[in-house]
Amino acid sequence: MLNEDGAPIEGANVHIGYPSHQPSNIRGEHKKGHTDENGYFTFTGTASWKASVSVRQDGFYETLLSPEIHESDSRGNARLKSNVEVEVVLRKIRNPVPMYAGRIKLPFPESIGRFGFDLLERDWVHPHGEGNHVDLWISVDFTYESSDNYELALLWEFEGESNGIQPFQPFEHSRFKSAYEAPLEGYSNSIEWIRSRLPNKSATRRVGEPRVLIRNDTEDDSDVLMAKSGYFIRFRSILNEDGEVEGGYYGKIYGAGSFFVGLDEDSSGEMFTGVIYVNPREGGRNIEFDLDKNLLEGLPRDLQPRFP
Repeated sequence: MLNEDGAPIEGANVHIGYPSHQPSNIRGEHKKGHTDENGYFTFTGTASWKASVSVRQDGFYETLLSPEIHESDSRGNARLKSNVEVEVVLRKIRNPVPMYAGRIKLPFPESIGRFGFDLLERDWVHPHGEGNHVDLWISVDFTYESSDNYELALLWEFEGESNGIQPFQPFEHSRFKSAYEAPLEGYSNSIEWIRSRLPNKSATRRVGEPRVLIRNDTEDDSDVLMAKSGYFIRFRSILNEDGEVEGGYYGKIYGAGSFFVGLDEDSSGEMFTGVIYVNPREGGRNIEFDLDKNLLEGLPRDLQPRFP
């Protein structure tokens, strides 16, 4: 067990679970212990097909992972590895802050059109909702033939040249998945998602499997299936006379690009975003969220954040 600087962590709590070879033991086998002064925890056991590892330590975020415990023999058959060593990095809890955090689930005003959206009010701008300030323009183009043949193109365009969105690769195993601060540079002013379900086969998708194309103005197109993605966002900032960014709100999105279409031609479709986090302090780039201090109250369970 290491911290982010590569130093070993002594005394971390380790819990390992794996299926038992004994049919009567439906709960499986469990091993618990603590890391030694060199950051190691060692155990022996025989798993039937997988293992799960949980590591906790005061002052750090929990890490969860399922290490690969099989390998292929000379004939290509799977077999258990005789020895598995897993390196686990724990991320430190630094300065979590209250934020506005939650998914947004709203029907599109119409199946085709360009509509203003207020990221602080989390609603369409008047006359389609209660929003007052256009932070981004959302263009939607929904064509429908059947539940197995449709396409929905969704374009986000941030208002103001200094505002925008940029992707990042989340930390897969840690419960804290983003950087501690949003960056100052690298934002793209627009991003587009195209979700379609097509009746014909393709080399990479099953018949009728949703396809999501993500496109922005700084990267090549990428074709993914609802990827485990993350995004930084900045809105309501301005450029001063020296071309420097001033003010604005910073945040992040876990799993952006999740949006759905209706099941008939009379539906305008629905936007169901990933979890959008916004630091309430203007100019504040800290995006380490305190799960116990969500500024959005009364959210339904399916809209609530699960990670800091």
